[in-house]
Amino acid sequence: MTGHKGCVEWTGIVVKRLLSNEYYTGDSVHGKTGGKLFGGGSGGGADAGGYVVRDTHEALVSRADFDRVQEMKAEQARVYNGKRAEGRRCAAGRNKFKKKVVCSDCGKTMYLFRAVSQEGDKFFYGCSSHNRSRKVCPYRHKVMLEDLEAAVFGVIRSHMDACLDAERLVRKLNAGRQGMERYRLISRQAERIRERMRQAAGKKAGLYADFAERLIDGEEYAALSERYTKEAEALSAELERLLEERKRYERDFHIEEGWEKTVRGSLGERELTQGMVDAFVTRVSVDRDGNCEVVLAYDDMLAELLGAVREREAEKDEG
Repeated sequence: MTGHKGCVEWTGIVVKRLLSNEYYTGDSVHGKTGGKLFGGGSGGGADAGGYVVRDTHEALVSRADFDRVQEMKAEQARVYNGKRAEGRRCAAGRNKFKKKVVCSDCGKTMYLFRAVSQEGDKFFYGCSSHNRSRKVCPYRHKVMLEDLEAAVFGVIRSHMDACLDAERLVRKLNAGRQGMERYRLISRQAERIRERMRQAAGKKAGLYADFAERLIDGEEYAALSERYTKEAEALSAELERLLEERKRYERDFHIEEGWEKTVRGSLGERELTQGMVDAFVTRVSVDRDGNCEVVLAYDDMLAELLGAVREREAEKDEG
């Protein structure tokens, strides 16, 4: 690179090029096409597939200095690559969410990065699309790891508290007069359905005897058999609905078994664990201001339970 009146400008790029190519030690490199030389030609090294002819022109860099620089560059590359690998391992070991954290704008996965500073390493989630192209996602969507984990832990704790409070309230309501009366009423309705199912089964069982005795023909047999089958299916569905409703009025009311096991297994935790994330978290959406929307696997169940509590309280008030 030349400057004013053809003088060389010793920029960092020029110096780096001089210290990276054997040509400037006075040797000629052949059989290898590489980066541009200081004089405008091409260069490379024997270890890159070419061969070297020694001392063909005046050297700008001594062989000893050149070799020492190569050793320093190799050491710097080793340290740098080691730190990068360590950073990736370090970040991976802290990432409890895997692909559950997404950008609220583009919907793409946000990845965990490590930022090195004098205050110590910091970890944050960043939008993968934004890092590749501002056109795809113009906003950074950055959130620090500790902030995200605190937000998720708070949502899970609120979910568990609401779940257990609702469960206790339902049990209390079920122990009251209205709750017990409702339980007995549903039980009587279920028993009537069972009786109708037994009658339908008996009628269907007697069809073949009527057909064998030629009291009904084949067409009548098929039509009646289909009718009793449909009746039995409808009664079975109604019985299942009643029994499911009756569970809500049991004095020893419990939420769904898998849900209850997950909640009670996490009650003693004082910070977010991998097990809690795996069991509860479906998705965490991060907006451009770093705010987190947490979607839990049991959100629908909790909404249904709280709806049932409101209905029960309304029944109590009406009573």
